[in-house]
Amino acid sequence: MNQREIAYQLLQEIMLDGKYSNLIMRQTLMKVDPLKRGYISEVVYGVLRNYRYLRYQWMDLVKHKPKNKIAILIDMAIYLLLYTNDPDYAVVNDACILAKNQKGFVNAVLRRFLARKEKKLHLDSFEHLGIYYSLPSWVVAMWHKQYGSETTQKILESKLKKATMFYRLNAGYTIQDIEHLDVKQIDDTCFTSKYNLVHTKEFIHHVFDIQDYGSQQIVKLLQVDKHQDVLDICSAPGSKTVQIASALGHTGSLIACDIHLHRLQLVEEKMRSYGFLNLQYQVCDASTVKFDKVFDRILLDVPCSGLGTLSHKCEIAMRIQPETIDELVALQAKILENITKYVKVNGYFVYSTCTLNKKENEKQIEHFLLKHGNFKLVQQRTIFPFEFDSDGFYMALCQRIK
Repeated sequence: MNQREIAYQLLQEIMLDGKYSNLIMRQTLMKVDPLKRGYISEVVYGVLRNYRYLRYQWMDLVKHKPKNKIAILIDMAIYLLLYTNDPDYAVVNDACILAKNQKGFVNAVLRRFLARKEKKLHLDSFEHLGIYYSLPSWVVAMWHKQYGSETTQKILESKLKKATMFYRLNAGYTIQDIEHLDVKQIDDTCFTSKYNLVHTKEFIHHVFDIQDYGSQQIVKLLQVDKHQDVLDICSAPGSKTVQIASALGHTGSLIACDIHLHRLQLVEEKMRSYGFLNLQYQVCDASTVKFDKVFDRILLDVPCSGLGTLSHKCEIAMRIQPETIDELVALQAKILENITKYVKVNGYFVYSTCTLNKKENEKQIEHFLLKHGNFKLVQQRTIFPFEFDSDGFYMALCQRIK
C-alpha cells in the first residue's frame, strides 16, 4: 500500500466514520515505515485543514456531487496538486487507480481543474473567509463579533499552520538537563524543539512529557502546593493530572475523575508509569457526582467545542454545529454548579476550556459569579493560538470567600 492510499484510507475513517484524527493517525503511523510517516501526516492534515477550500476548487466542475468516498479522493488529489511538489501525472494516475470504477469521472474532474487552475477568493465576507480557512462561516462571524476583526484574522491564519509540539519538564529536572537536545526554552518548565523528541531516552524515562503550552498554564494557575487535597474532575487524558501530582510531590491527596472508564484507565496507566500511586480514581458524571469531602483545589477542565485546537484536531471544524455549542454551554453550567460545592472556604477552583468562544468561557464564569456571591474571580486569561503557536485556551481562577 503506497503513501497516498494510506492517506486516503485515513481520510475516509476520519471524515466518514467519525474517528478522531490524532488517535487514528497515531495508531496507523506506528505500523508504517518511518520514512513514509511525514508525507502521510502532511497529506491527511493538509486535506482536513483545507477541506472547504479544496471542495470549492472543484464542485463547480461537476453536474452532480459524487459519493462521499470519491469526493474525499478528489479533495486529496486537489490538495496534492496545489500544495505539494508531486508530479501532476502521478497524482492523477494514483487518484484514478484508487477511484476504481469511477476512474473516468475522477480523471475528468482533475483534468478540468488542471486546465482552469486554482480559483481565487476575495476575502470580503464571512462566507468567503469560511471557505478560504475551511471553517463554518458562522464560526468566523462569531469570532468577529466577540474578538474583533484583527484578532479573528490572526486566529484564522493560525488554523492553517502546522501545530507546534510543546514539552513540559517534570519535577526535579531543569532545562540544563536537556540542553544537549537542542531545545528552545519558553518558560521554566515549557520548551519546544525542531526535532521530535519522543524517541529520546529522556522522554522514555519521564524527564519531560508532551503537553501544550496553554495546557501547562492551567495547572500553574491552580497554584497546587504540597499537602493539599485536590480534585481533577475531567482528568483524561492525564497530562494535567501528572502536573498536579508532581506539584503535590507524593503528599496530600488527589482524586482523578472521568465519565468514561476506558479514558480513566488511560489516566491511571499514565500515572503509574510516572510512579504516582497515591491517587484515587472515580468514574462519574461531573454534573451529578457527590463527594463526602471538600478540596483545597479543584480543576474543572470541562467538555467544550474545542475551537482552540483546530490546528491539530482539524475535523472539529467539519463537525461542529451551533446547537452543539448550546448543549455544551448547558453541560458546563451544570458541572460548575455541582462541583464548586466541594471547594473549601478560602480554596480555589480553575475553570478551563480549549475553545475560543466567550459563551463557553467569560460569559459562563460571569453567569456563575452572579449566582454565587460566595466566590470571587481572581484572574482569567485567554491564550490565543497565534500568541505562542500553541492551542487556544481559556482559564479562570476563582476563590471561595465564604
